Amino acid sequence: MARVFLLMVFASSALALTYSAWTSITRYQSPYGNVRGGLPGGEPIVERAVLIVLDGIRLDVSREMPELQALAEHGSAGTTRSAQPSLSNPNRAVFATGAWPEVNGVTNNSFFHPPPIDSLFSLAAEAGLPRAAAGSPFWARAFGEHLEGNLLFQKKYSPRAADTQAISEWQADQCREAERFLASRPTGLLVADITAADAAGHDFGGESEAYREVAQEVDHCLGLLVRALDNDRTAFAIVSDHGHIDRRGGGGHGGSEREVVEVPLVFTGKGIRQARDWQANVVDIAPTLCVLLGLPLPATNQGDVLWHSLALTGDQSERSKVRADEQRGRLEGIFKAEHLRSAAGSGRVLPSVTAIILGVASLGWLLFRSRGPLVLLAGAAAYFLAYRFLFMALGLGYSLSTINTEERLFLFFGKNILSAALGLTVPWGLLRLRLPTVSGEDMFEVGFFVMSVITIQTAWIHYSSGLFMDHVLPDIDLNLRAALDLMQMAAVGVTTAAVVVLPPHGKR
Repeated sequence: MARVFLLMVFASSALALTYSAWTSITRYQSPYGNVRGGLPGGEPIVERAVLIVLDGIRLDVSREMPELQALAEHGSAGTTRSAQPSLSNPNRAVFATGAWPEVNGVTNNSFFHPPPIDSLFSLAAEAGLPRAAAGSPFWARAFGEHLEGNLLFQKKYSPRAADTQAISEWQADQCREAERFLASRPTGLLVADITAADAAGHDFGGESEAYREVAQEVDHCLGLLVRALDNDRTAFAIVSDHGHIDRRGGGGHGGSEREVVEVPLVFTGKGIRQARDWQANVVDIAPTLCVLLGLPLPATNQGDVLWHSLALTGDQSERSKVRADEQRGRLEGIFKAEHLRSAAGSGRVLPSVTAIILGVASLGWLLFRSRGPLVLLAGAAAYFLAYRFLFMALGLGYSLSTINTEERLFLFFGKNILSAALGLTVPWGLLRLRLPTVSGEDMFEVGFFVMSVITIQTAWIHYSSGLFMDHVLPDIDLNLRAALDLMQMAAVGVTTAAVVVLPPHGKR
């Protein structure tokens, strides 16, 4: 029974560690709420700025959208990279605050607190400018206290139950509503989401004809909005929050795949000059819009003003750059990202190295005490091969993009646990064929060997990136891998414990 107890302790510890690591990201709260305001504003260049978010538009598909390309031709067009995780709400928060998720606090789509830091909306409210958003409920949930009005778009169809015509018709209806809603506000800060392509990307995949077809409706809506709102005193920032992978007849995002994170960014309208083929960061959008509206830069802004996109006079440029330098100087006194990363990394060394040493010691102990070291190694190898085969067969992967939608998160984790539990039946079957009598002791050695290997893998991930979020966001893909490995470890522990209590093979 001591063996069963040991296995259950390891399994429960793995699950507890998984929960703690996962929720340290999903329940994260920004520690920078006390850093607000105090910076000077400037001379407005435009009367109205409109941020248009093309939800889920890939860079390659954006080049097939004639309205967007026409706007790019007459304005300033480049590319940017989505924030990690490459989910919609974290990126929307970055657009509005100029701060990365570890600073603004929005690290996922579902569980987040309103960013406690400066944003375009809070700064516009302090300046007395009108503020309104049409689109995702995120805007009201995250910045509702600073909005004067919002028009929330909710999906009116079930995923995979609608064809492209239904999605396009829904988008056309929402676009007309957004046009009427936003056109009644001739000044201030406006936001519009065009979301149909994201739904099609999830349902049909990022390389499907259906996705491209819906993207054309998104493009048509974009052209309609810009023409309705362009009054020679308005600047537009048009950006995608993420792209989509194409996998097994569907899409997904959240990971670091190139087709997911490389997205278009276009500025056009009043105060914008022509520029092409530049690269930017998504944190650069907020400070650039602040300069156009004459707002102070957010105190926690981590981006750069895209000066090459702005048509400023010499005096306007000089004064704006002085303001930007002042904000950057104050930011360095608030926190230094590299210092935080270094401090976080140094704090991981001792627990990571300790876990690796214990894992290696366990492997050595098992090989020393085993009655058949080669059989033990073969059994462990058989498990990992079987687990990997099932992992891939069930459509799993080490990227958030492979989950497709948040509704499938627990199904995704369940498949991983099932892969581990079923994978352990392979070495169990091989041992029964190889040895005249197979006892729980034999499977204990295999299961504990596998768990020790996973311990070393997870400890290395913790050393290189971190499992927990504390001021610094870990590598999302590696963090997912660690979560899957820990769940795998728990499943192996429970399954091995169940096998250990069975009578030896060949005995009744």
